[in-house]
Amino acid sequence: MNQPPAQARTRVVVLGAAPDPAAIDDPLLTGRERQRCAAFRREIDAARHATGRRLARQAVHDLLGVPARTVRVAVDADGPTRGRPRPTVSGEAVDAHVSIAHAGQVVLVAAARVPCGIDVELVEGLASLLGNDVVFSPGELGVLATAGSESLALATTWWTAKEAALKALGVGLRDDPATLDARSGVITVDDPGAPTRWRITDIPAPHGHRACLATPQDVQIEVSQT
Repeated sequence: MNQPPAQARTRVVVLGAAPDPAAIDDPLLTGRERQRCAAFRREIDAARHATGRRLARQAVHDLLGVPARTVRVAVDADGPTRGRPRPTVSGEAVDAHVSIAHAGQVVLVAAARVPCGIDVELVEGLASLLGNDVVFSPGELGVLATAGSESLALATTWWTAKEAALKALGVGLRDDPATLDARSGVITVDDPGAPTRWRITDIPAPHGHRACLATPQDVQIEVSQT
């Protein structure tokens, strides 16, 4: 009996680096990106922004095989990408989606041909969220209340997963995170015109950080991480 062909996997490029102050002077950055860097009060924030934009160009290069110098990344809050970073190549729209995240000493970028969202968080920075009913669903709060020493790790994982899914949608915290439940590794978001169910994939991150990737549940992915 002939077996049905296996579903092709969609490649997701994930790149990571520490915030690099030298990225601010990278010749690939646009004048507007440099202005944005100059507007930050802290050098670390400018370095994170510049490093993210540099990694985004490299990720699109890796995904599509186009020269990094031809890639631009803009955010159009009122456009069809709904606030997500929008890559172009030589000024033309391309079949690619990009997400950028940073926390602590980590900058991460994801690029794919399907909508995607990536988030990274400092574990110690989320201790204040434990028991927060604005952040976690009733079911999540019930688990956290009895998780003991595992509660912070669980809370960090669930919060990072929610952030990744909302970034993939381009809505950020305009959607109430307490209405989402991340316990199963699939997050359901009732949002017209977008995928409803998002698969959460753990992304390796340095000690003290937690990272997650969100992609549509009905798409089989293969993560290529460097």
